[in-house]
Amino acid sequence: MATQDGDAWHAEHNQHARNTIRNFLLWCSASKLTRPFRLPPVHISRAAPMPQTERLELIRLWGPLAVTTRLDPSENW
Repeated sequence: MATQDGDAWHAEHNQHARNTIRNFLLWCSASKLTRPFRLPPVHISRAAPMPQTERLELIRLWGPLAVTTRLDPSENW
């Protein structure tokens, strides 16, 4: 893969996809399957917490389902 191809892929994909492939790329380099290369630093971002009103609405909508749904312990998962 040419540098331009890697740069284009990096620009076109979201942070999750880039983080997912990162370990594979590092393994390729460490295993000498590719030339040595540098990857951009990992950027970890956190989403804003869900507001309390939204959390309560989810509990109101899904809470009864969680309480009334019973799992059969004899079922194989």
